[in-house]
Amino acid sequence: MKSRQKGQVFIKGINVTQEQKTDGEQKPPENNPPREKVSVDPDTPRLITRLKKELAEKELEVEKLENSSRGFKENLGRLNSSLEKTVSSYRAMVLKAHPDIPEELIDGKNVDEVNASLEKAGKIINRVKKNFKEESRAGEFPVGAPARSPDGMAGLNPREKIQYAVGGSS
Repeated sequence: MKSRQKGQVFIKGINVTQEQKTDGEQKPPENNPPREKVSVDPDTPRLITRLKKELAEKELEVEKLENSSRGFKENLGRLNSSLEKTVSSYRAMVLKAHPDIPEELIDGKNVDEVNASLEKAGKIINRVKKNFKEESRAGEFPVGAPARSPDGMAGLNPREKIQYAVGGSS
């Protein structure tokens, strides 16, 4: 390793030394920077050649990666399109298999989401059916004429039946 002196900067094979005038008490004006003396290391041309070669290799590698990335993006686009078609077909099959569920309740961008919406829709339909049955039972009444109740009038003669109907005592 080379030794460095004060005011000397070493930048990858280039040695830069700053010279300042020291004429007594005179200082260089601030708007004039000190002169720089550049000495080139004998290995500098080889270093530059090596760096250019590495740069070319890296640029080639970047180009390969960009091409690969484009290929992956194209494949991803095709896969997304295929997924959309598959999910759409699956949704249609689910709707055909469950005609009691309205199609507005079944949606999703993938099979799992369609299954989840099917399960949720099934719960909603079952809850509505249950509530409908409970409400219909609460308001049950016989259709048409009221049912005849068994009474003990079968053994009465016609006069007694008339008297009973008029409200008289028997």
